[in-house]
Amino acid sequence: MNRIIVIIIFSIFLLNFTILGHNNSNCSCAKNIVVKMWEKWGIWNENLPDTEYLKHTKITKKLWYDDVSKNHSYYSLGPKFINIGGEMIGGNIIPKSQNSLVTVPCNQNKITININKIKGRAKTDLCICVHEANGTMTSKVNFQFPISKTTLDKSWTISNVKGKIISVVLKNHSTTKKFKYKINYK
Repeated sequence: MNRIIVIIIFSIFLLNFTILGHNNSNCSCAKNIVVKMWEKWGIWNENLPDTEYLKHTKITKKLWYDDVSKNHSYYSLGPKFINIGGEMIGGNIIPKSQNSLVTVPCNQNKITININKIKGRAKTDLCICVHEANGTMTSKVNFQFPISKTTLDKSWTISNVKGKIISVVLKNHSTTKKFKYKINYK
C-alpha cells in the first residue's frame, strides 16, 4: 500500500515538473507579432539610405502603436516596439505572463542587446530570436534569470542581422512574483 502511494506521489511530481518546469520561451512566441511587423514594414530594401530608413521606421512605429492601441487587437497585452540604438525602456512582467519586444528590420549587421534585471524574484526565461522576411526564425539566445533578489545586467551581441527583425520574449514562470527590467538594442 505504501509503495503505491509513493509511486502515485512521484508520478504527480514528475508530471508537474514536466509541465511547469520546462516551459522555456522560444521563437514561436513572437511569430504573430513579427508577421505583423513585416506587414507594416513591407519589402526590405538593402540600399535604403539612413535618412529614409529612419523615416520608414517612424512611420512603421506609428502604424504599430495604432494597432496596439485598438481595444480588441491581438496586441492588447502589450508587445513593445523597440528602437535600435534607442534609450533603455522598462517593463514589468506580472506572474505567469510574458512580454515581447520587437524591432523593425535591422539596418546594421551586428547589434548588442542589453537587459538589466532591476527588481523581482521570479524565475524568468529570455529568448532572443532573429526573423527573416520569409518566415525563417532562428533562436540566438536562451537564458534563465535565477530566482534571486539581486539585480543582474546581461549583454549579448548578435551578428548577421541586417534586414532581419529581432524579437525578445521574457516569460515569467512565477505564480506570485514580478520581474522588472530595462532593455535596449545598440
